Amino acid sequence: MSPPRILDIEPIEHLTDPNDIGSRTAEQANDDAVRDELARARAGMAPAETWRTASAKRCADCDAPIPADRRRAVPGVKRCTECQGIYERRAP
Repeated sequence: MSPPRILDIEPIEHLTDPNDIGSRTAEQANDDAVRDELARARAGMAPAETWRTASAKRCADCDAPIPADRRRAVPGVKRCTECQGIYERRAP
């Protein structure tokens, strides 16, 4: 059984116009690319509950305590605000 289509469209076998066939083939290739990209993105994502519980209590860079308000506001936080700012300015 083939994977579900992103768009519910008429099967290509029922088309007779070459332009319609070409358009449908392109749509199918695009659907396949989107499906593959979604699968890759989902594979790399942690479950939401993990993000909520994974906040660090101390900064990974300077070891300063991370305030509880910041940990609640930014689930999964690893750095204090000062170190996060430095990290973001260095990032490409």
